Amino acid sequence: MPTFEYRKLFRANIILRVDYHSLSDPEITGTAFSKNISPTGLNIVMPDKLKEGSELELKIHIVEGKEPIYAKGKIIWIQECPPVFKTEKKYYSCGIQCNYMSSEDAISTSDFVRDIVKEQSESQIKEIISRIEKIKGAK
Repeated sequence: MPTFEYRKLFRANIILRVDYHSLSDPEITGTAFSKNISPTGLNIVMPDKLKEGSELELKIHIVEGKEPIYAKGKIIWIQECPPVFKTEKKYYSCGIQCNYMSSEDAISTSDFVRDIVKEQSESQIKEIISRIEKIKGAK
C-alpha cells in the first residue's frame, strides 16, 4: 500500500549538531545530530529516550563557529534506532515540530534549507546526466 507525504515544506537531508534541553521532568540536556531539517521541524537522532509530547529547547548549529539557531519544539514521534554498532547503548530517532523560533532565526533556517535543497537537487541532476551520458557512450 502506498504512503503519502503530508509535509508542506521541503526538508534538507543534512547532518547538523543539535543541542537540546527537555523542559519537563526529568530535565535532560544532551547533544543530538539531525537527519533532516525543514523551516518548521527536524528529525534528530539522540541517545536519550524522551516521551512523545516532550517540549525541548534547541540550539541548531547550521554553520559551525557561528551562533546557533534557537528554537522550542515538541517531540511528535520517537522510535528506537536499529543497532548499528556492537554496543548496549540505545539511540532514538525523533521528529520534532518547532513551535517557536525568532523571526530572524526562522528566515535563516528557511534560507538555509532552500539553499541545501537546491544544492542537492543540482548535484542529483548532474549525477543523472552523467549516468545518461555513460549509457549513450556505451552504445
